[in-house]
Amino acid sequence: MAADAGVPGPGGGSRLALRFAAASVMLAAAITAVLGAAAYQLAHRQLAATHDAQLRADATLFAEHLEGILDPISGTMAALAQNSMIATALVDSAGKETYIIPFLQGFRQINGVPVSVAFTDFEGAPIATNGVAPVPPGDIAWLREVMEGRRPPADVVAGPDGRRDIRAAALIIYSRTRTPEGALLYRVPLSALPLGDRATLLHGAEGAGGAVPEADSVEAALELDPPLDGLGLRVRVGARQDAGGPGWMLPAFLAGGLLVVALAAALSYAMGRYLTRSLRELETLAGTVIRKGLVDSRARVAGRDAAGRDEAGRLAAAFNVMLDRLSEADAELRA
Repeated sequence: MAADAGVPGPGGGSRLALRFAAASVMLAAAITAVLGAAAYQLAHRQLAATHDAQLRADATLFAEHLEGILDPISGTMAALAQNSMIATALVDSAGKETYIIPFLQGFRQINGVPVSVAFTDFEGAPIATNGVAPVPPGDIAWLREVMEGRRPPADVVAGPDGRRDIRAAALIIYSRTRTPEGALLYRVPLSALPLGDRATLLHGAEGAGGAVPEADSVEAALELDPPLDGLGLRVRVGARQDAGGPGWMLPAFLAGGLLVVALAAALSYAMGRYLTRSLRELETLAGTVIRKGLVDSRARVAGRDAAGRDEAGRLAAAFNVMLDRLSEADAELRA
């Protein structure tokens, strides 16, 4: 029984294959982690850059669309301020019901946006409106300050419904005078502008204190004609709700890494089993010799010349030489 204690147990080669596989898996996991982290960072940056570029393109498109709406409104008001019918009404206000009111009512909408217009004299007193909305009392005081040069001719104020309006004035100034002969006071409700769910129109310092992640929204300034150019209007566009962001990448990279490690484990174990096949055969033969004594069997030697033998082959050859010499010594003792 004491001799059995030194008999190699079964599965020794398998344990060696498992150790080989474990070492290979750890190496594969380390390499996969390093390469995966680098690939994830690169892919994340590329997707974030693409996402940001798309947002900027959307913001620019929204800004250009709003410019195409607001510039014609201010241009129309500037043209009306030089219209001969307006000039005639300044000196012939008695006939306003006959021609000036129907004339102004033809500008109740410009580019599909409702515009309230009030035609005033040089003191800011209303002469006629286009009938969209009454003139707020505060607008008259504001217009007088504009005509005196104490205020810019455009700003953003609260409208009658509590929403924001663009309030602007087109001054009626002729070459023969240096002071305004009258004005066209007009309002454009911001809520009537086609912004959609993703866009918000800001003005001046509005929204400047809010920290908005660049990956979630982008702003684009509106380049408008006077007098709206001083409002500092800009459009903020948020990401699409259905846009596929980079959030899916981390689970994908983790799944890919686990797959690589699993394949490395399987291939490493299979290769370990193949590489330790000669050792397992030698282990089996050694166990047989220990249990039964000298036998005629010999270990298989991989490669038949010295140059073609690997470590396992040379070990098997040395083991066979040992068995041959033990057999010779045993034969001499028996003789």
